[in-house]
Amino acid sequence: DYFPQQTDYRWNYKVIPLDDSNNEIDSLTFFRADSFAAVINFMGNDADLVLSKSGPLNVINYLPYIDSSYFSFETSNAHQYFRISNLGNLLAILDSIGFDSSSIGIILSFEDWYSVFRFAQPVGNEYTIFSKDTTINISGTDIPIRFEYLGKRLADETIQTEAGSFLCKKFQLSTVVSYILYPPIVIPLFTLETTKWFSENIWLVKEITPSQTIDLSYLGYGSFTIPGLKTILIPLITGVRHSDQNPSEFTLSQNYPNPFNPATRINFSVPEPGNVSLKVYNILGKEVFTLIDEQKNAGNYTVTFDPGSHEISSGVYFYVLKYDGMQLIHKMIFLK
Repeated sequence: DYFPQQTDYRWNYKVIPLDDSNNEIDSLTFFRADSFAAVINFMGNDADLVLSKSGPLNVINYLPYIDSSYFSFETSNAHQYFRISNLGNLLAILDSIGFDSSSIGIILSFEDWYSVFRFAQPVGNEYTIFSKDTTINISGTDIPIRFEYLGKRLADETIQTEAGSFLCKKFQLSTVVSYILYPPIVIPLFTLETTKWFSENIWLVKEITPSQTIDLSYLGYGSFTIPGLKTILIPLITGVRHSDQNPSEFTLSQNYPNPFNPATRINFSVPEPGNVSLKVYNILGKEVFTLIDEQKNAGNYTVTFDPGSHEISSGVYFYVLKYDGMQLIHKMIFLK
């Protein structure tokens, strides 16, 4: 009930950097736009795909989406596909203390589906999202480390934003890095925290990652300040869908993601009612899929191309959109 049901739902956020005292740095404010792009099968789960982009207010609508998140829902739990990009601050710290990049495979092994937001969790109860013991190489020394990702549901809170007032479920997420001195003796080194607020039928309303100074001088690695960010919903085009606006041109966008596996999204526009066909061809010009071949009203459309169980090989393919005697062609790459 907390995630919107309609694809092409849009969120817009103001993102304000925080200084080392967690004061807002208004002069560095930028903006983020998210779009509920499609429902696809991703890494074994039916997933809601959210695309994101960031930039200055005056140009953000013209920028391409460059990041993606995946959510899957089961009863009262929201699962998120955890990716290495979710560990940006942690990787910055490890890099600062001499983390051997050849060990990046250890971090990549964390990527998986996890039950991150547990809406029925009792308030104040902490839960473990994942805990992994491993060894990483820092400045030539192998160090036994425990990585933990913890969640806690906090008391519901009403959040005031430029987009309105929202009653929200509140969660605190913590990334904890500990040194395994000798099992079961584990010494916490540092904790990175983020707090998120979710409102029914809206999803994310607010997010705060506070600035934090990490002191590892007692281990000989010095101290590091991690900058903070405050993200909050704004009313620019929240909830507006492309399909509500009739386009003035016949257009075909580059598929996203590209290269892709298992699925990709194709956007196109037709300015007047007419017959539309969208087909996929291999590099030899042989038709391999018909995605659309029917009458369409004027509007903006999104098609998800998922080869699924069809036996096609990795390589270059072309998708061709035909409408009213015109055609547009783009190239895409499928990787198995």
